[in-house]
Formats: sequence, C-alpha cells, structure tokens
Amino acid sequence: MNGIVVLHVGKAIQGYWFVPKPTESHHWFGAGFLFVGTLLVVECLAGNVWHRNKIRQAIWPAMAMFMGEGLIIVSFLDPKDRYIHLTVGLLVLAAGWVELRYRFGDMARSTVDWVIIPALLSSGFEMGVVHGAGAPITMYGHRIMGLTAAVMAGTRVFQARQPTSFARSVMMGSLVVMLGLILLIFEP
Repeated sequence: MNGIVVLHVGKAIQGYWFVPKPTESHHWFGAGFLFVGTLLVVECLAGNVWHRNKIRQAIWPAMAMFMGEGLIIVSFLDPKDRYIHLTVGLLVLAAGWVELRYRFGDMARSTVDWVIIPALLSSGFEMGVVHGAGAPITMYGHRIMGLTAAVMAGTRVFQARQPTSFARSVMMGSLVVMLGLILLIFEP
C-alpha cells in the first residue's frame, strides 16, 4: 500500500516547475558534496580550533543528513530507481546522524564506524552495481561513484586506527570532493 502511494505522488507531480530534472538534481548533490568535502579539508587544516564550536562540529554531519533527506525526496519524485534512491538516502541520513552523535560525545567512534562503514559499502554497491546501467557515460559515472564509496569505507577503516591523523582526514575530505566532481562531470 505504501509503495502505491509513493508511486502515485511521484507521477502526480512530474513536470511541475519545482521538480528538478535528473541532471539538475545530480548537479545539486554534486555541489553539496563539493561543499561538504571542502569543509572536511578546512576542518583538518583548522585542527582543534574547528571543534571548539558545536555549530562548526555539526556542519559536516548535518549536511550529510540534509543530502540523505534530499535523496529520500528524490525517491518520491523520480519513478525510476525509486528504491535505490530511498535506501541510499536512508543510509546517508543514518551515517550523518551517528557521526553527529560521535562529534557531540554521545557515541564511541567504534560504534559509529559499525554504522558508517557498512553504509558506505552498501551505498557503493547500490550506486555502482545495481544503479550502474544506462548510457556508457552514466554507467561509468555510477560505477566510479560506487568505487569511490568503497574507497571511502576503506579510508574510514584506515582512519579508525588513528582518528586524529591529518593525512587520513584530508584523504576522506578529498574523496568526498571527488564524489561531488563525479556527480558534476559525469552527470550519472
């Protein structure tokens, strides 16, 4: 029943001015990932100064949750690949939420990694394998996004051994920037 309502909502609002085309929404998400990745690199450069303010600490996880919610909205608007966008949106939302809890001292880093690493691997699999079909440029774009998510999961594991490492943090921020560039260049 719930799937029927979602399907009806998606078909009912297609073609309206407020519903972005797929390439437009990819550009929005690409810009979001570029912004967030750049903030992660700036956070590394600022060091402990960045973490003195709760609002600055919350920017990265809040943006991840916002983009996860955006994917959930896309799943309502786009009749094609609805469940892929919904599950990836839920995974990104959950990962952002647990990262926020970690940054505010409510959860241990190891607990957070038990959520974020599988979320990255699952998202990478869905984007790179399940969603990686279509025109060649789209297929390559999705596969590179999936591979990037898998490398991000590996980086998170590598980062877990030394969470305060500058190089490891810059590596994660650079991968998020790369994800944004993939969305902007390949328009998958």
